[in-house]
Amino acid sequence: LSPSDIHPGATVLAQQSNTTLMTTARVILDHGGDIAAAAKVLHVHRTTLYYRIDRILELTGVDLRTGPARIDLQLALWLEAFRSSAGHS
Repeated sequence: LSPSDIHPGATVLAQQSNTTLMTTARVILDHGGDIAAAAKVLHVHRTTLYYRIDRILELTGVDLRTGPARIDLQLALWLEAFRSSAGHS
């Protein structure tokens, strides 16, 4: 099972040259979509976070603020992180 089997957005985020969007997505999802909490953890202004959310939506089709696809993306990102840390590709 690969992350793209769960949600292709995880692969799209993993392929970005900069890990900022993947990290942002994981933090927002891990905080249940709480933008204020995610901004605090990421040490960014909420406006910056909203920009990133919009960019993630463009790339993955997932609105991190709402929607059932958030769960699939979160699971796929967890799997991607596990596979990366275990040295799998």
